Formats: sequence, structure tokens, C-alpha cells
Amino acid sequence: MKMRVAMFRKRWPWLGKIVSDEGFEISIAHKTVYYSDGRGKFALGYEDGLLFKNPYQVSGDTITLSQTEIDQMVERVFRGIQWEGLPVQIFTAG
Repeated sequence: MKMRVAMFRKRWPWLGKIVSDEGFEISIAHKTVYYSDGRGKFALGYEDGLLFKNPYQVSGDTITLSQTEIDQMVERVFRGIQWEGLPVQIFTAG
């Protein structure tokens, strides 16, 4: 599978949103990263450079994400955080 290189840009730098040309936005807050797309807004834990792979929905019509959708969301958030120049590793227990 060939990975597409996304283009990111800052949206309103003082609000901290990262916008991708793939149709999603990321915003980094205290211990949380928010991911938004057409399905709604989701939160993932992010602390000390560790990104936790357990998104939960915070707005939009309630949906259940498949494991493939979760993996894609985590990968997109990971790339966005890297683009921002912040340290990031995906936390895996065990």
C-alpha cells in the first residue's frame, strides 16, 4: 500500500488548528489531541510525547469506529503532531 504524503497548514495560528488537505483538522490541547472530520470531533490522550490509541467522540452524531478507522485516525494525528514539530510516539501497552 502506497502512503500518500499529506499537506498540512496552520489555521488561525493563535487557535492552534492544523488543517490537512485530506479533509481533517487537528488541535492540540493540554493532555489531549482533538481530531475533527465530517463524522464529528474525537479526542485522543497525548501526554509527554505519547499518543494514546483510544479515541472517544466529543461531538457530532454518535458513531462506532471500526479498528481500521481508529488506526487511520491515530496515524493521521501522529503525522500532524510530527508536522507541528512536537515529539510523538504511539503508546502501546504490553
